[in-house]
Amino acid sequence: MDQESKRVAQKIFFLLFLVAVLPLVVVGVLLPENQTWQSGGVIIGVLCLGIAQYLGMQNVFRLVQSRVSRTERILEANYSKELQEYTKRLETETEKLQETSDFLNSILDSSTEYSIITTGKDGKITLFNKGAERMIGYAADEIVHKEPPTLFLRSPSNKSFAQVGMQIMKYGVDEGEWEVIRKDGQSLRVIFTMTPMRDRNGKMLGFLGIAKDVTEQKKLERQLQDYTENLEKIVEHRTEELERKNVELDDERQTAENRAKELDMINKLSQAISSTIELEEVLGIGAERVVELLRLTQSRLFLLKEGSEELQILYKYDKTTQQSDLNNVSAPLSRYPDFLRAITTTQPVVIDDVQKSSMAPEVKKVFEKQGVSSIMNLPLLSKDGAIGIMMLLHTGDPRNFSVEDLNLAETASSQLAVALKNAQLFRHVVEEKGRIEALVNSSSDGIVMTDKQFHLILINAVAERLFQINANQFLEKHLVEFVDEQKDNLKDFDLVKQVVYQIVTSPEDRVVEEFSLLNPPKTLKLIGNPVLGEKDEVIGHMLVLHDITQEKRLEQMRDDLVSMIVHDLKNPLAGVIGFAEIMSVKMKKRDDMEDFENFLTKILYQANTLHEMVNNILEVHKMEDGSMELQKDVSNLQTIITNSIHQVEMSAKQKDISITTDLPDPLPPVFVDHTKIVRLFANIMSNGIKYTPEQGNIHISVKVQDDEILTGISDTGKGIPLEYLETIFDRFAQIDRKKQGKAASVGLGLYFCKLVVESHGGKIWAESELGKGSTFFFTFPNLLSASKEEDDDELETIVI
Repeated sequence: MDQESKRVAQKIFFLLFLVAVLPLVVVGVLLPENQTWQSGGVIIGVLCLGIAQYLGMQNVFRLVQSRVSRTERILEANYSKELQEYTKRLETETEKLQETSDFLNSILDSSTEYSIITTGKDGKITLFNKGAERMIGYAADEIVHKEPPTLFLRSPSNKSFAQVGMQIMKYGVDEGEWEVIRKDGQSLRVIFTMTPMRDRNGKMLGFLGIAKDVTEQKKLERQLQDYTENLEKIVEHRTEELERKNVELDDERQTAENRAKELDMINKLSQAISSTIELEEVLGIGAERVVELLRLTQSRLFLLKEGSEELQILYKYDKTTQQSDLNNVSAPLSRYPDFLRAITTTQPVVIDDVQKSSMAPEVKKVFEKQGVSSIMNLPLLSKDGAIGIMMLLHTGDPRNFSVEDLNLAETASSQLAVALKNAQLFRHVVEEKGRIEALVNSSSDGIVMTDKQFHLILINAVAERLFQINANQFLEKHLVEFVDEQKDNLKDFDLVKQVVYQIVTSPEDRVVEEFSLLNPPKTLKLIGNPVLGEKDEVIGHMLVLHDITQEKRLEQMRDDLVSMIVHDLKNPLAGVIGFAEIMSVKMKKRDDMEDFENFLTKILYQANTLHEMVNNILEVHKMEDGSMELQKDVSNLQTIITNSIHQVEMSAKQKDISITTDLPDPLPPVFVDHTKIVRLFANIMSNGIKYTPEQGNIHISVKVQDDEILTGISDTGKGIPLEYLETIFDRFAQIDRKKQGKAASVGLGLYFCKLVVESHGGKIWAESELGKGSTFFFTFPNLLSASKEEDDDELETIVI
């Protein structure tokens, strides 16, 4: 309901309300309070209300009727419009459907090669295209909706059309060869395919059949079959003729193939034995390939010792077992007559049947046991004469070797002989080269060899170690290039460069010079000699590098020893002589007798110093040659340290040097040579006092570890240069006197300490910092350690 209708209805119901209420108000207000009047007033009010209600309903009915009429007119107008649009769309779809139908019909009619036929559910034909009219001869008007396909279709399998229909319903399609009877009575062969037609809901509509005329095709197939049969007869006849000719050609081809195969195997044999120059490999390849080439069972290759008629090498190959064996033999050639005859005549010696040959009976038995029936012996000939024999063996039935077999065997033997001769020459060269290299490498000197153009051809192992190089990286390089690459390791590079220049510019001259390497620090003596040929021409150069480091060190030791004799022994002797002369003078004057004790003390000190030096030399000598035995016993380490301090106490007091200790309490016992260990401590402290300035300090510390006792003796001296820390314990080792500013003794004190410590199973080393002093550490086995079983056993023996 729209807004206008709502307003009209509201007005009507409002008037009805007023009309109904007004009589009731009048009755209640104006009329007296009489029941009759009041009842009459109510009735009048009800009547008025009813009249007003009736009039209102009439107006509402007219209003509703007018609205309904208006709505019906609107609906009729909309329905008419929609009906027109739907009709228009329907006409459009109908036109499209008609166009599609016409298109499909035109396709069906244009297909003249295929006959297309459809049937309805009643079995009557519903579609018969132009192709069907042409093929079958009936017009569509004569057939469609009038006749079933059985009018012209005949099944060759005697199946009814209903049976075929059932099969199509079951499997969905049927295709086969059918007979068609045209309208004119002519019979045709067709391939007929039938499928069911269904609507969108799967409801069966009928059947679709498509037929193709194969009558001409069948005729052509029969003609082709007849032609094929005739052709097969002709081919069979021709084949028989060709077979006869092929037999002849096969024989010729087989002969040619065998010859080509033999030539190929000869070529492969040549390539194989030429691919290596190792004697064993040539023997193996030759023995195996010859057996395959001649279709034999075994081969044996004998090589003669050069310059004699003695067989020395035998190589055997057995094709049956695929095994080969190389043996060194020693047998005279005269023991084998067939071998001797083959070498003497340079012709093969063939034995077609071993048992019928003139061989010795015992030889025949050997070959019979091996199953050998036929043998061919061929000489292996080189330009210098025979080098061996190739023996080819055949097992089984005796074999008559053909001329072709002999030719192949001779060709193979000649090629094998050349390869074996080359392999022998190569072996001689390798052996000779090996001997030369062995001699060169066994030399204790470094050897570098060049050709006449000064290209490196050999660097022995010693030279490799000296220069720390890989020789293979420098072979074929020029000598000058080699020296240039060693520049950083040559202390005297300019000198070496000058020597090499002299060798290159004057190759006939002999050159001798010394130079030094930085790493490893070595002094080498270079001796350059030209290598001369048969006509005294220079064909190369040999540089010998002789390590004279030890010689230089011994020279230095000799100089140091002389210096020691001159200084270290001279000074104490001078002191003894000087003080003795003073005492002699004073004795004559009989004055200053109180200084005698002081002079005697100094004389005793200098004498003890001389005695210590001599003892060091003697004891080191005895310990080196093993003539001095250690007198081990259980000792108190505290007593050892105290005794050693007493030995150096006077020297320390002269320089006002203090000696302090840091010892654990209690100190464990040690199993040592008491005297040697006291001298060990005294030597190290004496060495420290010597190089510690006045008012310095010597400190002794001991630490007890699990299986050893570590002792350290420190001083506050000048310290030891780093480059001497690894050599100060060597024999006659001394620090540069110029750096120390004084004589450094004979150089056996610390060497003696090293021998003592190592003889007790310990280690000794030094640590130092220049300007702050040095510390000498050494260890002894801990007697109380459970791990020292040997010491425990020895201690137990002592205790017992």
